[in-house]
Amino acid sequence: MKPIQTICFLLLSQFVFGQNHPSIKKTDIIVDAIEASASSRNNFSTQNVYTNNKKLIKHYTCYIKGKALEKIVCSFLFDNEKTEQIFYTKNNALIFSKETIISYYKTAAQTDSTSWSGRYYFFKGKLISEHTSGHGKSEKDGWNPEKEVLNNYKRAKKEILTHMKN
Repeated sequence: MKPIQTICFLLLSQFVFGQNHPSIKKTDIIVDAIEASASSRNNFSTQNVYTNNKKLIKHYTCYIKGKALEKIVCSFLFDNEKTEQIFYTKNNALIFSKETIISYYKTAAQTDSTSWSGRYYFFKGKLISEHTSGHGKSEKDGWNPEKEVLNNYKRAKKEILTHMKN
């Protein structure tokens, strides 16, 4: 009888404390609906030149339905890296984000690249699931994806709202 109780306890604890998969499926449905909807679109770009003559080029695209931001796409080009961050929102809260970083390496004979990507699901301001692939920042000690993604989202939202006021 003990093994059956142990198995039941383990299965129950996995069910109760496991990741919130119904929220992930629901989020996927919302993201698909945002992608399919015909919302208005706003684009703008900025460019900064630093003291070492390296340029940071940022391009933002936001998708608005009614008065609500539904999707923000940020593309950055700096030195040898191209980064794209996409944020999906519902009721003014981040629900999903994906990020891709491509690093380019030039040699005398050729140009090569490596890529890294991450997918992040949020519920009520908390990271509930993440998946990364490739070699990149997720391998660094102390990396906090929840904090970083939320900060990137807030920064992008602030940039877009500032641009829309002007």
